[in-house]
Order: sequence, then structure tokens, then C-alpha cells
Amino acid sequence: MSQDGFKKKSDMEEAKRRADILERYVAIERPDRNDDAAAAAELGLSVDRTIRLAAAWTRHRSEALLVGPTAALNRGEEAPMHKVMAETITLEGVRPTWRDETLRRIRIVQRHIAANAEGGGDERAAAEEMGVSIIQFRLIAQAWRLHARAETLPGATRRGTPWRRQPERIRRMELLRSVIDGADPSRTLRAAYDVFVALCREEDLQPLSLPRFYGIANGMRKKTDRNTLTP
Repeated sequence: MSQDGFKKKSDMEEAKRRADILERYVAIERPDRNDDAAAAAELGLSVDRTIRLAAAWTRHRSEALLVGPTAALNRGEEAPMHKVMAETITLEGVRPTWRDETLRRIRIVQRHIAANAEGGGDERAAAEEMGVSIIQFRLIAQAWRLHARAETLPGATRRGTPWRRQPERIRRMELLRSVIDGADPSRTLRAAYDVFVALCREEDLQPLSLPRFYGIANGMRKKTDRNTLTP
């Protein structure tokens, strides 16, 4: 077997191994630090890289992303250059509060690509203009070159890491507690849920389902002996 053939075979085996690890990892509904560390150790990556790779895996499920030590997104085919450098950008899939920032980031990436074509690209300067680290800039630029769709950029949509929403989960629980603590004793849990949903939507958060809300709220009520609320 040639050296190239062996390399391709070993790459495929490693990609399959990483895919199996990631499938087990993203199947965990609420991964804790021990889960993060265990997956990172199996992958041979840092926890931060593991979380980013898992987020990419949930979006694409492509073993091509898993070849190589850094699992770069640019392993796949890139979008046509006329789309990457398009003057008109569709922002329909981007959350409304992030559309201006997403468009600003795309324009910076486009200017960087154009400068590279002229031999004058400065990755550090582009990252500073965007207000992110060089690593973050590379991820954003890679996503844009690969897809040329605004909603695929990190931060553009909350669908990127549905299995891991620690900050959002914490904020939802804060809102839920505030609603239950401030609820009118004469009103029902359904009325409290409507208030909770409205608060979540104000902050661009996905609210809990009604049954899940009931379960958590009733558990809180038992702990605090708040027997005045009724479903």
C-alpha cells in the first residue's frame, strides 16, 4: 500500500473514531465539566476545541470535519466565490438582534478575502476590527467561505448548539424563578407560564414547554411550600 493510501485510510479511521465520540457526547442532554473533560481526553483536544467541534458536528454531521488535529471546517468544498463576495446578503435566518453585527462581520471577512487576493491580507488586523480573537475570526471566515450563508456564522443563530445552552438555560431558570416568586396567589400556573413565555421572547430565548414548566414550578413549590398556586 502506498504512503498516500495509508494516510487516507488512517484519516478515515480517525474520523470514524471521532464521530463515535462526538455522537456519544452530543447525546448528553446536559453535559457537565466531567463530560466535557472525558470527551476532550478521548479526542485529544482541549475542552474549548471539543465544544466548538461538537457544535459543528451537530450542524453538519460530516466526517470530513473530523480529519486532522484541528478539525477545520474548510476540509469540505467551499461556496462559489461570487456568493462569498456577494454584495447582497440575506439575513432572514439570523436572529433580529444580531443582524447588524452579522452583516458587519461578513463585510470584514469579504474585505479580508479581497485583500488576500492582492497579497495584502492581515488576519490580525481583521480580527481586531471585528473585535474577536484570531481563532474566532478564523472560525467565522471559514464558515462564510464554506457556506456563504449568514445564518451559519457563529453567533448568528441560536440553533448552532441546541444540545448545550448553559447560559440560556441559567437565564431561563432565573426568569422562571422570578415569575413563580412574584406570581399572584389567586392566579393559576398557566397564567404564570404565559408571563414566563413573554419574558423569554423579550430576551430571544426559547421558552420551556408547558409540561416542563409545570414540572419545574411544582418542584419549586414543594421545596418552598408555596401551595397557593394551582395548575
